[in-house]
Amino acid sequence: LEQVNPHISEQFQEAIYFPELSNIRNPRVLQSLIRYLKQHPNVEFFEHTPVKKLIQQGDVIQALQTEDGRKHTADHFVITSGAWSHYWNSQLQLEIPVEPVQGQMLLFKTPAHWLPTMCMNRVMYLIPRMDGHIVCGSSMA
Repeated sequence: LEQVNPHISEQFQEAIYFPELSNIRNPRVLQSLIRYLKQHPNVEFFEHTPVKKLIQQGDVIQALQTEDGRKHTADHFVITSGAWSHYWNSQLQLEIPVEPVQGQMLLFKTPAHWLPTMCMNRVMYLIPRMDGHIVCGSSMA
């Protein structure tokens, strides 16, 4: 453990090290995906347009209706409402097993390469970023 990360406390006697494990920054992935999709003529974006209901025929979603009353059709729909996905459970007559959890996050600056690896346990994590910051988070269900 000391060879991989000299800052780990001596109280930790065991660990699993995955050198190929990495992380991504979700906002940057989303920005990149949006830029990519906006280049395609068959993709339309309706930003800041809340979806009011899904229009189904059997088990297939045919369209969605936005809060302003407009209907939008597509070949495929992807629900990306995260912790709020349960909103669609009754309308789709299924259980989407995603729930919000209480958590905290903190970002702080450290000297370069201060934390060379991600560190996680049951309740918290430390994730080093290439810009020298560390993301510290804690969640509880």
